[in-house]
Amino acid sequence: MGDLVKLLRLEQGRVSLLEVTLAEGSPVDGKTVREIEFPADSSLVAIVRDGHVIAPRGETPLHAGDEVLALASVQAELDLKRTLTGE
Repeated sequence: MGDLVKLLRLEQGRVSLLEVTLAEGSPVDGKTVREIEFPADSSLVAIVRDGHVIAPRGETPLHAGDEVLALASVQAELDLKRTLTGE
């Protein structure tokens, strides 16, 4: 939990599909997608909760234990990790 994992590299390695499982105490736990300031060059792709895939919308809340899938440029990866994990 809390580790950002590269699942796939795209655009000759300039963009990655990333996964992180939100830990208790994550700064985004309980917030809706709309309330979260995602870094430029990153985008939330899907949330996996209790074995179900959720297409994120503005009103979709994030919770500890959610697996979050996102696309991000190499430059945005560290900021995305800080946003989702606080690290």
